[in-house]
Amino acid sequence: MRKRMVSTLLGVVIFFGFLQPAFPIDGSDWKALDETARSFYVVGVVDSWHNAITTVEIGEELHHEPSLYENLIKDILSCMKGQDMKYSQIIVIVDKYLADHPDAEAGPLVPSMVMAVHAAACGKEGKTL
Repeated sequence: MRKRMVSTLLGVVIFFGFLQPAFPIDGSDWKALDETARSFYVVGVVDSWHNAITTVEIGEELHHEPSLYENLIKDILSCMKGQDMKYSQIIVIVDKYLADHPDAEAGPLVPSMVMAVHAAACGKEGKTL
């Protein structure tokens, strides 16, 4: 009985220990991530871009005009596909972008990531949003 109670209590502590607030990461957080965590982050962001574009395409069928941001993401994905860009390349691009734009480190990372990848993949200059 005691062993079961200890196991249950340990399971509850472990379960709630992994519950962290879901806030966007900034450049400082990015720098603290190891390579594996950075890879997972990049995969998640790029996957969300693909999902957003799928939603935009459905909206276009319903006569919804895509926003400037939606068009930007569509442009980025097109350029990334054209260059056969790998996730590892995106990590290098984001690292370089944050090194070149220290002011971008304080804000949420995704806008900086969007601009950095856009500039690198599409050959266009980007700024933080």
